[in-house]
Amino acid sequence: MNYDKAKALLEEKGQTQLLRYYEELDERGRTNLLASIQSIDWSFEDALAHPADMSGKGRDIHPIDGLSLAEIQKNYAVYKQAGVEAIQRGKVAAVLLAGGMGTRLGVDGPKGAYDIGLTKPLYIFEQQMKNLMEVTEECGATVPLYIMTSDKNHEQTVEFWKTHGYFGYPESEVRFFKQDMAPAVGYDGKILLERKDAVALSPNGNGGWFSSMERAGLCEDLQKRGVEWINIYAVDNVLQRIADPVFVGRPFFRVSTAVRKSCGKRCPRKRWECFV
Repeated sequence: MNYDKAKALLEEKGQTQLLRYYEELDERGRTNLLASIQSIDWSFEDALAHPADMSGKGRDIHPIDGLSLAEIQKNYAVYKQAGVEAIQRGKVAAVLLAGGMGTRLGVDGPKGAYDIGLTKPLYIFEQQMKNLMEVTEECGATVPLYIMTSDKNHEQTVEFWKTHGYFGYPESEVRFFKQDMAPAVGYDGKILLERKDAVALSPNGNGGWFSSMERAGLCEDLQKRGVEWINIYAVDNVLQRIADPVFVGRPFFRVSTAVRKSCGKRCPRKRWECFV
C-alpha cells in the first residue's frame, strides 16, 4: 500500500489521524506505518456501530447446569467409557490459550515457558503436556492440540516447543495459530497510534479463539479430522487434566442418549454414532 491509497482509505473511514506524523518519519518509518495501516481488520467498525445491548443482562442470576460430585461418581464408569471411546475415535481435540507473556511472573517470554519446578526445571507447558499424555496413554490414542499464541510471543513459543521436543508429544498433532489483533480505539472511535509509525493493536481476547482458528484455516483441519468436541484450557491452569475422559464423556453420553430416545429404536452401534 502506498501513501495515496492509504490516505484514500483513511479518508473513507474517517481515520486520517493515523497519518499525522507521516511527514516526520524517515523512509523506514513510513514503510512501517503504511504496512500497519494495510493490516487493519476493519470488522471492528461493525461492533462500534452496533454495540451489544446489555440492558437487562445480569439480572437473572442462577446456577449453571452442572453435576455434583455425587452425580459424577454415580455414573463415573459410564461417562469414562464414553469419553475414552470418543478420544479413540478422534472426536476430541484440545485448544491451549497461550497468548500471554510472563511479565507479571518476572519472565520476558511466553507465560507457558515459566519454570514452576522446585527441585528441577518444570515448565508450565511441560506440566500441562504431562497431564494430557496421562489421558492419551490411558486411551491409547492422541488428541490434536491447537496452541493459540500472539504477535508478541509466537516465534518464542514455537521455538520453545521445538527446543523441548514438543515435550514428548507427536509434532504432527500440534498446530500453532496467532490470536487475532484488533485496533485500539478511543472513546470517539478513532484508532490510536502505538508509535508514530505503528497502529496500536490489542489481542481480541480469549473469546476470539474460534475466529482466530478460522482465520488460520484450522477449522478445516478440525473437520478433516472429524473432531466434534474441543476442550479449551488456559495456560495459567497447570492442574487441569486435559481431555479427561469423564469430563468429555458426560456430554457425549447426554447427547447420544437424547438422540437414541428420540428415534425410538435401540441403536445397534456405539452410543454416539447415532448422531455423528
